[in-house]
Amino acid sequence: MRTHLQILLPELEHLTIESEVTFALIYKREHITRQGNATLRQLAQQFATVPFLLMVHTLDTVHTTIRIPPVKKAQQAMAIQSRLQQMLLAPLQQHLFCYEPLPDHAFSVAWTERAPLQTLLHSLHTLGVNRVLMQPICLSKT
Repeated sequence: MRTHLQILLPELEHLTIESEVTFALIYKREHITRQGNATLRQLAQQFATVPFLLMVHTLDTVHTTIRIPPVKKAQQAMAIQSRLQQMLLAPLQQHLFCYEPLPDHAFSVAWTERAPLQTLLHSLHTLGVNRVLMQPICLSKT
């Protein structure tokens, strides 16, 4: 993403389209051209054409490290999902998860419940924001 709007979300139980959030408009992945606080509705109205990167609060995610046997890169996602399903108390489809590779066949994995974020995504799409990415803060490099 060349230019995107990075948004720090509050805890999901307090999140609505009227929630005030901290944001930064980032140009070419590193230059902050604007930052401040605004409601999600205001950001959607002002920056609808810019991709949104929603940073999910650390209290709303579970973060762990898992190891899987050596597999081809094309099979990694399925192996991680299989290992993750063993750890979850609900079906995998009720969660959103992401991972990044670590040395020695290990992966840093984070997940959160899907339902609260789907409500937010629906509200953003209704306001015209169509490009939304999500990332847990615990896996953020910025």
